[in-house]
Amino acid sequence: MPTTNPMTNLALSTDSVTATIYQVPNQPFRFWDDPFNKPRDEDALIAWTWKKFFDTNGSDPTVLLRFPMTK
Repeated sequence: MPTTNPMTNLALSTDSVTATIYQVPNQPFRFWDDPFNKPRDEDALIAWTWKKFFDTNGSDPTVLLRFPMTK
């Protein structure tokens, strides 16, 4: 039963689960603890999370934006 949604077609033809996720990451994003209150997107988002990671001596890897992207 073909549909117009390619992800639905893929799921049906392979008996698997698919998902379409839009605006990942949702941009621009402002961090509440950013002293400049600067809107950040793409590489600036990733850089900010690495800064936070190093500022806490690497004690919380869940702050890294790449963590959910690679998990």
